[in-house]
Amino acid sequence: RVHRQRRHTDIFYVDSTHGNDLWTGRNPTVQGTEGPFRTLNRAIENIRKVRRSLEDEVTLYVRSGTYFQRKKIYLDIRDSNLAIIAFDGGERPLISGGAKISRDSFIPMYQTDRHVIYGAPFTGRMPRQIMHFTRNVIYVNNTRAHL
Repeated sequence: RVHRQRRHTDIFYVDSTHGNDLWTGRNPTVQGTEGPFRTLNRAIENIRKVRRSLEDEVTLYVRSGTYFQRKKIYLDIRDSNLAIIAFDGGERPLISGGAKISRDSFIPMYQTDRHVIYGAPFTGRMPRQIMHFTRNVIYVNNTRAHL
């Protein structure tokens, strides 16, 4: 008979709304000063530090919410046996690499016969460009953008 050593299994949680990157990520909900991580990058960074072995299975449960990524997420050999899944069947996390533009940032740019065109200064990778929208259409520098 061959005896296989039982794999160690770790579980972590991330919640973009109620999490905190100073916590250990071991609890799915906030319990005093403990709870889920806030960002995916911090969760992955922490998992890499606390893992005992690449053979260990690790599950990262992701709660509903929008995860704005300022940096790319790089997964490599250190992330072997890591499963990143939605927390519950009804959870719908969204990972976004785009810039968040608040509703308050939009200002009236000009008016057509039928519409007021709003714009928001964009200070990301394309400085001096102005984005604006009318109904469900987005324009960048007065050119219709195709999404």
